[in-house]
Amino acid sequence: MVKSFGSRIIFCIIGIYFFALSTYSSEVIETNQSVENANKSVKIFLNTLTKKKYVSENKTKGFTYRYTPKWYNPFNFDIYVGNFSKATNTSIIRLETPKHGEEQLYKQLIETKVLKQPIPKDKKKTPIQSKSHIISQTLNLITPGASVLYNSYKSPLYTTSDTLTNTSFYLLADLLIIGIASWYSDQNLPKKGLADKMLNKQGPNRSLFTGPYSGVLIGVLMIPRAFRMIGSYHDTGTQNRMAELSYTYHF
Repeated sequence: MVKSFGSRIIFCIIGIYFFALSTYSSEVIETNQSVENANKSVKIFLNTLTKKKYVSENKTKGFTYRYTPKWYNPFNFDIYVGNFSKATNTSIIRLETPKHGEEQLYKQLIETKVLKQPIPKDKKKTPIQSKSHIISQTLNLITPGASVLYNSYKSPLYTTSDTLTNTSFYLLADLLIIGIASWYSDQNLPKKGLADKMLNKQGPNRSLFTGPYSGVLIGVLMIPRAFRMIGSYHDTGTQNRMAELSYTYHF
């Protein structure tokens, strides 16, 4: 029964997680440069940003070039470069990121660092501040939602919608796990008998965190924390690298 209990919770939480991952934010930027010139500028930008830790993908979805970070790199994006149309020599740059805030930030960086467009005079440049891996990961062990709130505070990587979506996901995950555990233990653990109640005897241990299923419950609660551990590394590492390069943003 313990195996069935754990597998049900794991199935539910992994399903919710991959549903959340299925929503990507994307943006297409038009440029007057040729595909080759735009591609050269994109590579120079990525060499600086990622310290050359990115790869060229063969599956380009109809574009000429596609770049993604290496698996151990904290960045998380897909950048495509291709023709705007066959009738012109201009090009487009398409970027995909997990969060809308990231998409907006990369768009600004491509416009200013790759296409050399000036920042509008009515926009205030805000420096990107660094974050602490230790604080983010410690908060994650307590509750993943707190780690999201920490990383999203005054961060261009998150919009308000991104913060609410990610925080709600992790809150829902913990509530779902505990809810299923509570229901399952209520259905399967022995209850205190009438005689024990009358004699005021101690009944079976039905506590979620110290009872027979406690080990499985704590283990399954670590699943969203493992997912957020990766997300925390991504958020903190990305922001710290941009802070190191003295990048700014304007919204």
